[in-house]
Formats: sequence, structure tokens, C-alpha cells
Amino acid sequence: MWEAIIVAQASKEKNFRHETPLKNGRKPDLLFELQASDQIFDVYSDIGAVSDAGREAENPALLFLKLLGKRKIKAGLTDIVLDVRIEHQRMAFAKGGRAKLKLSSEDRMASIIKRIIIPRLRTWKEQKKFPKEAFQEDGFSVTITRKPDGSHEAASWAGFTSTSISEDTALFKALRAKRDQLVESPDESCRVIIIADGGHQLLSNDLSNGPFSVTTDDVCRRFLFKHGSIDAILILAIKTKPPQILGSPGFRYSIQPKFYAQFEESRRPSFSPQRIAALQACLDRWINGLPKPVRSAVSVLWSEEREKEDSLIGGYIVSGNIVKVPARRAIEMLAGLRTPEEWRDEFGGDKSLPTQAILNHIMSGRRIISSSIEPMKDVDGEWLVIEFGEVDPSFASFETSLSTSEEKT
Repeated sequence: MWEAIIVAQASKEKNFRHETPLKNGRKPDLLFELQASDQIFDVYSDIGAVSDAGREAENPALLFLKLLGKRKIKAGLTDIVLDVRIEHQRMAFAKGGRAKLKLSSEDRMASIIKRIIIPRLRTWKEQKKFPKEAFQEDGFSVTITRKPDGSHEAASWAGFTSTSISEDTALFKALRAKRDQLVESPDESCRVIIIADGGHQLLSNDLSNGPFSVTTDDVCRRFLFKHGSIDAILILAIKTKPPQILGSPGFRYSIQPKFYAQFEESRRPSFSPQRIAALQACLDRWINGLPKPVRSAVSVLWSEEREKEDSLIGGYIVSGNIVKVPARRAIEMLAGLRTPEEWRDEFGGDKSLPTQAILNHIMSGRRIISSSIEPMKDVDGEWLVIEFGEVDPSFASFETSLSTSEEKT
């Protein structure tokens, strides 16, 4: 999704190309030209999104809560709504530290729940007394109390993804992976990494710098200092603001960009202050065109003036097993710049020829066998060409008519 959003903006730049192969076979997402003073230079860029999913998958707190929940159901104690606090200790990691939760292996946690915690919860229920109680055993330490309001269960623990060293963050690792996509681009070009927020606590909570934390600034500056082959970094974080008492209801979301560039003539003489300024102006143009993040898929509506100037509205070609629609329109829909409903209505609604052609091919059991981009004739644009194959029996719905004798049986 992020790639579609950014490509929709980058495609407006001069001589834009997508996934141009380098000598080592890598294909950076973006290649286009910019001008600084009287010089034209190439910009190579690769796009990534970063989340905490990989680290959180290793989080023992989630496993503990899952085991406790299953055992509570089996013991018939689901009517006791719990608030669980998992203790932690600081452990050395490289030159910094991590929070290590005071939990054990899966088998040992299951044993403690069965032997100690569940019997204690039964006692609470029988005596109708619900104290705040700590359960500890050889490095295992969890404090449990009953939530009197009974609304929903809660749990808390130290940030499992937090760390006090930049290189231990998911953001730094994502930047390092994207560096490998760009290092073989020409030395005289500009190399930019774009990282977007896919659910990374460091990006959404950038202002706090707790005992285990670093900031986005720390990570990006450290990366540029260590990896001089990369010229700049663009971060696109999603910021969430809760509803205000006198404001509009619901949470508010916004894209918060941050741009980092490092000029060191001894390391990258081709990356001058003039090029930094040209790149900054380019990225500012993109940011102004990015959709506003909201709960629905709708983001930004196009102005009436631009719609009137758009020669691609309603354009399509249907021929046999091939359907062609404007590629830019498809990218705009994927990028959230227009809704699927707007896309559909441009071709005449649900009963339109391209919509029906695509649906008919799918419903008849034809799979998409190829998709490609080809230039339009006499129009500044490209077709997205979708080709459907022959009917696939494993994909098509099975229908048969029964004879009179078969119907009686």
C-alpha cells in the first residue's frame, strides 16, 4: 500500500522509472531526475515499511496470556476479569540494554498457571475476596488482581520491542536491508531510502526516550553516519491524536514526515548542499500530495478542475480475454487517492462493460494469466493490460443437471 502511495507521487517526476535493474540484479523501486542549479542528477530510491511484528512474535507475554486464558476457560473461571502485570528486569545488550520479562519457557509457564495461579483464582471466587497478589517462582514474576468493573481483561509489561541501542531497532534493520538495494547505483547518483510506518512503536512514539528507548532521530543519524553510501532518509510516520473534549469525535490521524540528509564531501562528493535542497523540495511536493490516513479506505478526493483536465476518465478497452484500463487510475485507487466506488463509477457503475467483463471472466473460472503496462496511442498515459486464460476446471463453479431418475433417488 505504501509503495503504491509513494509511486503515485514519484511518477510525476521527470523521466520516472520503476524497478530499473542495476548491475547486481537489484531493482530499486524508484528512479527519476532532479535538477540542482544547472545540473541534472539521477535519484535512486527504495521503499520499505517497518513494524514490530517480528520482535513481538517472540514476546513471551503474549504466550503467557494465551495459556492463562485457555486454562481459565477450562477451569470455568471466565467470570473473573483480570488485570495482569508482568514484571521485568533490565538486561545488558551490546552497549545498551533491553527489558527482559520475568517469564519462563512455555512448559514451565503452563505448569505455574495450573499448579499455582488457577487454584488461587478458585479460592478468590469461593471466598468472594479478590486481593492483589504476586506470583513468583525462580525468575517468574507476575502480579494479578481482579478488575471490579468486569469490562475487559487488561495486561501490561515493559516495552518488549524497546532498546537503548539504535542498531537493535527494527527501523535500523529495515534501513540496512534497503541500503543493499541501492549500493550498486551509480556513484554520481543520489541514494534515498524511504521508510513508512507499518506499526512500529518507535515511529509512533518518537517523543519519549525512556530507559530502554532511542528516538527516530537517533536511529537515522546513526545509520547515515555508519553507512556513508546512503545520502538521505525519508520517514513517514502515522501520528494518532485522541479526540478532544470540545473537538470532533474520534481519533485523528496524520502523516508526519521527517527528512534526514548527510553531506560529507570526503565520503560522497556528488551529494552537494544544492542537491540536498532539490531533493528536499521534491519530497515536500510528494508529502503535500499524500492521502490523509483515516479509518476507511477513502483518503483524498480530487478537485473538480483536475478531474475536468483528466483525459483518462472512463477510458477502457475490452477485447476477448483482455481488459485494458488506465494504469494511472489503478495506481491512484491503490494509493488511496480515489475510492473503489469512484473507480467503478468512472466506467458507468456496476453494469459497465469493463466491470462486467472482469467479473464475468472470474465467475466463469478464468484466472488472470498476465498483467502488463503498455503506452496509449495519442494520449499521455499507459494501459494496465489484464489478460485472462481459458476456463480452469479447478477454479470454475461446478454445475450439472440431474436426469428424472437421478432426481427420484
